[in-house]
Amino acid sequence: GRGDWFRMRSVIAESLQEQAWALMRRIEWVNLIGNVSPMVGLFGTVFGMIKLFNAIVVAGGQPQPAQLAEGISVALVTTFWGLFIAIPALAVYGVFRNRIETLVSDAVVEAENVMSEIMRSLKPVRSGAVKSGQGPLARTSDGVKRQIETEQPKQKQPLTKPEIREIDGRPSQEFRQSPLRS
Repeated sequence: GRGDWFRMRSVIAESLQEQAWALMRRIEWVNLIGNVSPMVGLFGTVFGMIKLFNAIVVAGGQPQPAQLAEGISVALVTTFWGLFIAIPALAVYGVFRNRIETLVSDAVVEAENVMSEIMRSLKPVRSGAVKSGQGPLARTSDGVKRQIETEQPKQKQPLTKPEIREIDGRPSQEFRQSPLRS
């Protein structure tokens, strides 16, 4: 019944979520690099500004342009490299994450299609109405037995008893259309 449907759906969703998490863990390092790189660049910017202000202090308030340029250079170079690493890393992470989400979404749709087919193939039967050999049974959470529909074998034609007659003086065998009787 519906309880089985929701239980199967829950188990499949849980399994797909576990697989999605496993895939996401494999690409999480790219996300980490993308998020940490700008922080490293910002650290370099702050370090460069500290060097710049230190140069002003050491020069007594009248620094030479070369002294200022060194601090500004450190700040800009570290910012550049932080962004240079972060932007592609976050782009790659986004592509991989979207691909994983698409795969999981496709798997969910396919799983629901399979579950729908399974549920359609189950038909309710009365308790005791199913004879042995008529297909596998499943018991739903509400206790109703369900039989998986299988193609029923074709009914065998009953055997017939040969009738021997003479035609033109020779014995001939013909089959009657009535079943054998013991």
